[in-house]
Amino acid sequence: YKYKIIFTEKIIENDLYSEICETARLLDTYGTLMYKENSDTDLEPREYRILRLLQNNAYLSQQDISSVILITKAHAGFILSSLEQKGYIERKNGKKNGKAVKISLVTQKGIDEYNRVTLQIENFLTKIENGIPPKRKQTMLKDLKKIRSEIEKYAGKLY
Repeated sequence: YKYKIIFTEKIIENDLYSEICETARLLDTYGTLMYKENSDTDLEPREYRILRLLQNNAYLSQQDISSVILITKAHAGFILSSLEQKGYIERKNGKKNGKAVKISLVTQKGIDEYNRVTLQIENFLTKIENGIPPKRKQTMLKDLKKIRSEIEKYAGKLY
């Protein structure tokens, strides 16, 4: 890739924690650049992530969204407003567990754009994943899910 990677921390060899942190840092840093280079959309990366969340659950609150993608509640509200202005979602009043809530319904335009961008991203990621043998990929995925689950359990105790 044409990105120049600069390491700011010394990685301790064979230290799982350091490898996970460094990989997460690189994904965070370069993920946005790769997203923008490999998709032709007006959806920003966080808008895309929120659209994905809303397709599975229109009843997610701004607080729920902010917790999932680690942004402030106000920032989640700003992104939801942007998605609504672009015509990707409609926000309406609804009820959840007997309480009045604001629901965000993904429009057909939002579904179509999400599917189109997802296909572009998947094509790019397939090129990267092709270098990893299928069995190894399955093992990595299982291990990463287990690690994420443990982190989420711990993070839940902090709130």
